[in-house]
Amino acid sequence: LLAFLCCWIIIGIAFPRSSLPRIIRIPLQSRFLFPTFVFLVVISFVFAIGFIFGSIGIADACVD
Repeated sequence: LLAFLCCWIIIGIAFPRSSLPRIIRIPLQSRFLFPTFVFLVVISFVFAIGFIFGSIGIADACVD
């Protein structure tokens, strides 16, 4: 989902809004796209940090 939003934002930046079809233009203009993107980035960061801490903990438990 996050990769899809990234592609959508890049398409919106690369092409002027007048050249895009209406189905793509409306979500780019809506106010939910940026907050959704930020939320997903934060959640991804939290999961990545949790995975790193979990991996370190499990590796430490296996060594002892």
